[in-house]
Amino acid sequence: MADQILQLDLNATAVQRGTPVAVFRRGFDAFAMRGPVTIQGKDGTSVQGVVVSTEVGRLFNLCQRFIGQNVFAAPAAAAMPGYFAPDAALFDALEKEYGREALYPLEPYTVLMVTVPMQSPTPMPLGTA
Repeated sequence: MADQILQLDLNATAVQRGTPVAVFRRGFDAFAMRGPVTIQGKDGTSVQGVVVSTEVGRLFNLCQRFIGQNVFAAPAAAAMPGYFAPDAALFDALEKEYGREALYPLEPYTVLMVTVPMQSPTPMPLGTA
């Protein structure tokens, strides 16, 4: 099965690793996504991950459950520098991608829970005594 691709307006290498992050997609089309996924970010960055679960609902309900876990929540991953509020980062990203009407609380969305594996640590050279 070929990798599925998620395009996001962030630096893909800054996506939180080791714990699932929520990727919001407007509508129901993404509900069938499972398994390997490539997250492609701006500036050509990309990381490999796995869609571990999906949930469909209205934006309001999904935000109540997943806003703190959204992929834009981490300051380093936010599309705009200086974001520390996960709600502002998510709403700005959704508005930029889908338009202001996409922020209507009853709009249907799919949340993809994506896990990006931890990076293996870079070996440190041994110093001489």
